[in-house]
Amino acid sequence: MLEIHGLSRWYGRTPGINGIDIAVEPGSVCAVCGAPGSGKSTLVRAVMGIIRRDAGIVAIDGEPFGRSDAYARMKVGCMTDNTLLPPDMSVRDVIDHAGLFYEEGSQNGTGTLIRRLKIDLRRKCRELSPLERKKVWLVMAIMHAPDYLILDEPTAGFDAMERELVLDILRTEKDRGAGILFTTESISDARSIGDIGVFLDEGSAVIADEMGNLMTGEISLVTLECDDGGIAARLGGKGIRREGDTVRFLYEGAPDNLIKELSGISVRRLLIEEAPVAEIIEYYYR
Repeated sequence: MLEIHGLSRWYGRTPGINGIDIAVEPGSVCAVCGAPGSGKSTLVRAVMGIIRRDAGIVAIDGEPFGRSDAYARMKVGCMTDNTLLPPDMSVRDVIDHAGLFYEEGSQNGTGTLIRRLKIDLRRKCRELSPLERKKVWLVMAIMHAPDYLILDEPTAGFDAMERELVLDILRTEKDRGAGILFTTESISDARSIGDIGVFLDEGSAVIADEMGNLMTGEISLVTLECDDGGIAARLGGKGIRREGDTVRFLYEGAPDNLIKELSGISVRRLLIEEAPVAEIIEYYYR
């Protein structure tokens, strides 16, 4: 089990993270959701021992886990928000070099992973886009079939098809028995594969529970232009903001239900988007 107890990191009087408690069982996924600046990257860096921990402990299967705990670190695959790679090395050489740190035979699935992510091994790392570098780091995190994966926003920046590909790769790792902790700004990604959800706000976990208890229904951000100024309130909208005939609000329920409820109203414009995690936290969990 990956155990995080009371983990804190402060920057002066400002908490990067403050008193975080998380437990990740083998074969389960913990999705840590938060807006930019909520502490997601700080959490990953502190767990991995990349930055100093001001308080708290991290353990892997009962063993202390930090920058110098080599045995425990071999059980973990990590991807941080830093996707820099040696610019003059080829992708093949970078991946081969990373493989030297692991036991022979532990990388049997690496070729399949490279093909799924459409990584060109011949290219120099300086030629890669930030998202292409991110794919390489994902391969290096998974290549040794670790017991645990700790990934900072593995789906961020990808289009819908590539996001789903990354999520499917994580599902495969979960089915293999890996425990996964990943951070995200996307509630839909968290719902897609998460067993446990942790919502971060200003460095603190405002709520942590089974995902089914946290997200019992879909929550969308709706922008609606019509003459009925009271429609958002009648629909149970939260965080209602009006500007002229345009109203913006959070709607809990399936988009199909929303469209049915609007069927008798003259609607000039309707936009339904994924609700930002910051607004979900503000209007549902504070």
